[in-house]
Amino acid sequence: MAVTADSELSYQVFPDYAGDLQYPSTWVAVDLALDDGKTLPTTANLADANGFGVSARTRRAEAALRQPVVMSAAVPLEAL
Repeated sequence: MAVTADSELSYQVFPDYAGDLQYPSTWVAVDLALDDGKTLPTTANLADANGFGVSARTRRAEAALRQPVVMSAAVPLEAL
């Protein structure tokens, strides 16, 4: 699949609080590896549609994912 200026990776996170380990579902991120070796977290300054970083660590630090609701993320891929 070719990545174009209109390409976007979108996903939803359905939180799970079983065991309450400091809300582990808020640390979630989806990675995408391309043929040229680029991945979402290694691409400088790549952010989702809300301006949050795309790595799991960054998403947690920036409180990008909140509980107790279904969380959506959309990452424009034109920078790749």
